[in-house]
Amino acid sequence: MKMKVISKGYLIIVILALLPVARWLVIIPLKYRFSNFYNSATSIGQLMSLPGMVLFSLNLILGSRWKFLEDLFGGMNRVYIAHHLIGGLTLILLIFHPLFLGLSFLTVSLNRAALFFLPGENWAINLGIGALLLLMALLILTFYVELPYEIWRFTHKFLGIAFFLGSLHALFIESDISRDTILRNYFMVIIAAGTGAYVFRSLLGKFFIPRHRYLLKKINPLPGQITELEMEPVKESMSYLPGQFIFVNFISAKVKNEKHPFSITSPPSERELKLTVKSLGDFTGNLKLLDTGDAAEIEGPYGRFSYLNFTNRNQIWVAGGIGITPFLSMARTLYRLDFSICLFYSAAEQSEAVFLEELLGIAAQNPNFVVYTIFTKTQGRLSAEIIQATVGDLANFEIFICGPPPMMISLKRQLKRLGVSKDRIHSEEFQLL
Repeated sequence: MKMKVISKGYLIIVILALLPVARWLVIIPLKYRFSNFYNSATSIGQLMSLPGMVLFSLNLILGSRWKFLEDLFGGMNRVYIAHHLIGGLTLILLIFHPLFLGLSFLTVSLNRAALFFLPGENWAINLGIGALLLLMALLILTFYVELPYEIWRFTHKFLGIAFFLGSLHALFIESDISRDTILRNYFMVIIAAGTGAYVFRSLLGKFFIPRHRYLLKKINPLPGQITELEMEPVKESMSYLPGQFIFVNFISAKVKNEKHPFSITSPPSERELKLTVKSLGDFTGNLKLLDTGDAAEIEGPYGRFSYLNFTNRNQIWVAGGIGITPFLSMARTLYRLDFSICLFYSAAEQSEAVFLEELLGIAAQNPNFVVYTIFTKTQGRLSAEIIQATVGDLANFEIFICGPPPMMISLKRQLKRLGVSKDRIHSEEFQLL
């Protein structure tokens, strides 16, 4: 069931990206499009641009955080994985677009081919050059430069400008899009959808995106550079499932005006909302400086990483370090539910397993909840073989994993090698949010 949900989103992307290609193939007979080197290079360049612009638009939609996207991909974290992948593919296609068009002019001269890449009198071409250069700069910053979060977030706003310039280029350059009514109308709809998503999220989000306002009630410092924040709602409390996450922006001069994702650690039955944060950078390190009474704007909840989303009641939870946070909310709801859960809690040493005592207390009152600890400094790293040796055959379990990215990647590979189906392995990749 899970794989079908995930595939649905990608299937829609593939169909939408290939529809203009299908139309392009029947506008002019292929024997004319590929009759010589000039026509062949030009045609390949055109073929790169059609799905490239569609994917550019769809990527703006993927970054909008609209809730229906979670249903298509199986969770907001998976939406952002798709956003990351589609962004890279968009760049590749749109780079090859002018490269092949430039190659076609080699039949004239090398100098003519080189001049193709420079701005000239044709304003539509100049718009394309500007859009591509801006897109290349932004995606290089995303993939290859480790920027502070607030700078990275600021640069992402310029994607809308690159898309706007590229859209004008696509609609007004003399091409199959300008000559064929069906292609032109299709791209006008696609461009309108991408523009709408960008405007909604980046320009009008503060007016139209629902947010919950909470006030900071308690700040509890915990061992291991961890801080627990307890907040109370200004009006009604937010509804959520255990294991979901939210985007939070704290209104305080002591922290930067940024939205960051955090797992909710309180159970949904409580009016107060709790977050547990480890100091991993400037923003999270400064959260302990907040004062009681400070306001927080909350967007969400998001995510499908909840044991309640699955009918299989035999589950394995694997937490690495601060990756215990989504499991805290889930464990705190187990008193009244008939699930059989094995939690593997991995930490460097016992002092860093700051919630172990509470989890063992829950296990003492619920015989179907068992906690296993792995302290890597003395016992080595947790492996799929250790999990299998502890609980037996893994084939009939739903397995949830949250922790450092290398740990999650490694465990998922190991579990697949042991024959565990992909659709039974669920993870929360916060680094992609």
